[in-house]
Amino acid sequence: MIVDDERKLVNILKTYFEKEGFNVICSFNGEDAVDKCYSNKIDLVILDWMIPKLSGNEVCKYIKENTSSKVLMLTAKTTTKDELEALSVGADEYIKKPFDIRVLIMRVNKLLNLHKEIGFKDIRINIKDKRVYKDDRNLNLTKLEFDLLSYFIKNKGIILSRDRIITSV
Repeated sequence: MIVDDERKLVNILKTYFEKEGFNVICSFNGEDAVDKCYSNKIDLVILDWMIPKLSGNEVCKYIKENTSSKVLMLTAKTTTKDELEALSVGADEYIKKPFDIRVLIMRVNKLLNLHKEIGFKDIRINIKDKRVYKDDRNLNLTKLEFDLLSYFIKNKGIILSRDRIITSV
């Protein structure tokens, strides 16, 4: 999820992250962000500090206390004091504006461990290369098959509705 009151920036980030294969939810204020965290399984939140209704720090604190989501603060607040405050309420990463989109994408991938493989029993999924192996044999899955399998493994043990699967994949 991307949370920032600058709509133009949110749309640019959304486009970049969707090109990288992410499902993106957008929010433009703190209250809406908290509501979306409550009603969606969100792996990572890119969060601006200075947003309407609830501050980024308040949203971060709520997210860290109530979900397993990672939080990356992306903000114009540049002092060490600000960074320490954000990290103390639970932010996993802190990036100051202006920023390089490539660095942001790399940090998101690192926070989500997307440079690694995930697996279940004898199936290995290489997220970066979008390949699936069973007993070290490449299964040559289609994009949709890959996305479905990855989604199911990331959400193992969770009951998923048809609508949620369709929306996410």
